[in-house]
Amino acid sequence: MQIQLPKDWSQVTLKQFQAIQALLEDEGTVYTKNAEIISVVSGMDVADVEKMALKSYTKVMEALKFITEPMDNTLTRRFKLNGKKYRVVHDIYELSGGQYITLQHLLKNPDKVIDNLHHIMAVFVIPYEKRWYGWKRTEYDSNKHNEIAEEMLECPIDIIHPLSGFFLDNWKRFAEHMLESSVNETKKAERTLIRELKRIKPNTAGWLPSIPYLITMLRNGVISSTLSSESSSISSVFRKRNKPTTNNS
Repeated sequence: MQIQLPKDWSQVTLKQFQAIQALLEDEGTVYTKNAEIISVVSGMDVADVEKMALKSYTKVMEALKFITEPMDNTLTRRFKLNGKKYRVVHDIYELSGGQYITLQHLLKNPDKVIDNLHHIMAVFVIPYEKRWYGWKRTEYDSNKHNEIAEEMLECPIDIIHPLSGFFLDNWKRFAEHMLESSVNETKKAERTLIRELKRIKPNTAGWLPSIPYLITMLRNGVISSTLSSESSSISSVFRKRNKPTTNNS
């Protein structure tokens, strides 16, 4: 029986890699998992794989031993796939607002990262447009996201894996930086709030908001818009909100 097997990771697609990862996490005997992995990379039915003689099975597993070996981590900036040319965005800060939101959604559940890897790639991988004079550079198009994601399923995993590791590592650092900036901005806003509190006078009912009360409002976003306006102070806005209403009747 002739079996076509990949010789290394460059001949394994992202779709096959996702299937292999799912099998490795599944319960079952080693033989059952190996038979299913052989089926994934060869295209054979599992039933046919299980009919193989032990000698043939051993040879196949020897040919697939590269699966237990690490992949090359060489990053690529451009690659071709099925006659199309793609460029890779390496800088997180070059992402658009739409790409940022999509990526946040895809990374929300860490357990689904491998399952969503083709969609994650579609955020960073931008296709060129074929013209009569050559390839024209394009930008991310959310309307084509799913189409690109489907194309990425056929991309060799030795291209995807280094990029995905690079993206996720950079995203982690980016998220940590954003969190740190957010904390610093909140602290800065709280200091501004405390300074403004000193200028606030009790309203007509004699009530003066406490610092904890206004800081809670700040953290809940209730008065964040006030702080973002340089022309408005907390005290002036507070006085305006508590100005007695005139009854013209």
